[in-house]
Amino acid sequence: MTRPDGIPLRPDRVTVEFERHVAACGLPSCPLHDTRHGACSLMLAGGVPIEIVQMILGHSTPEVTRRVYAHLMRSETAAQVEEAAKLLTHHRPA
Repeated sequence: MTRPDGIPLRPDRVTVEFERHVAACGLPSCPLHDTRHGACSLMLAGGVPIEIVQMILGHSTPEVTRRVYAHLMRSETAAQVEEAAKLLTHHRPA
């Protein structure tokens, strides 16, 4: 990531800005890295192919993604994440 002038963003600055936006939205504190796991969970539950998720996350192989997120591959957990995804998007117009 870079600033509009092309200068690279400092990782700590990204974290500070994320925390500021979370607070401004009145949301509970959430580590920035947790959003990566949340996004992966939603993609897998939504049926995005593991190879696509692997590329998005930057894992070297789909097997790495499977190993890290194996707990999400179980149907019971996937169903729970799918229900959570519905709650996150229920406000969107049809």
